[in-house]
Amino acid sequence: MANLKLFIIDEHQDVREALRARLSSTPGFEVEAVGSFAEGLRGVDEGKPDVVLMELKGKDHAGLQAMRQLASKTRVVVLTSYTDEEEREAALRAGAWHYWLKDIDSTRLIEGIRAVAAEPWQRGGEASRADSQSMDTG
Repeated sequence: MANLKLFIIDEHQDVREALRARLSSTPGFEVEAVGSFAEGLRGVDEGKPDVVLMELKGKDHAGLQAMRQLASKTRVVVLTSYTDEEEREAALRAGAWHYWLKDIDSTRLIEGIRAVAAEPWQRGGEASRADSQSMDTG
């Protein structure tokens, strides 16, 4: 079985590196991480990941726009510290498969990533959104 390719987009280096270390130690996971939406868009085009984990908040304020572009290419999961319900709904409408909080425990995160990757991919994640309630708030 091929490795599951993950791509992390988060501008906070300490968070990004901790998440990369946490997931890279998982057997079967191949993880790359970048710090900006622009780098993320380029990296997804080049690396063709199975799942993108991204923080919507960034200094360039283009999270939803970037997510729309990414969701047309692969499965996107928002991994954030923000519990704003309006932002969650906007993210799901923009194509996110799920909206998870960063304090999600490692086991649930890994299981969730595997479940997302196992779903048939459709532009924008329409197939999975109906079932996204179970883990969305961590």
